[in-house]
Amino acid sequence: MYFREILCQTNDGQIELSCCGQYYKISFHHMVMRYNEQEFVTLSRAMKECYEEVRNDKNRKGKLIVFSTPVESMKLRFSIEDIEQFQYLLETSYLLMEEEKMQVQ
Repeated sequence: MYFREILCQTNDGQIELSCCGQYYKISFHHMVMRYNEQEFVTLSRAMKECYEEVRNDKNRKGKLIVFSTPVESMKLRFSIEDIEQFQYLLETSYLLMEEEKMQVQ
């Protein structure tokens, strides 16, 4: 499977869209994950919920959060800063995906 378009890229990772436009490749730190559109949306929503829960934590420095991916129940340990960066990648890519859909209609 080939990935043609980088939807969002930071120093810590990137999200790419497949040539067929139906799959997403997420690279973040040393992880690489591939999801179809529905799985990607599910992951994005779950990460947003996690981010909202920890965003205003006053004792956040040095804290690690265990996040369980909703599709394959993979357990990931992130710092709160990593959660912020991962959430940024997911949310930006999700918004671009929605924008592209609106342009097609």
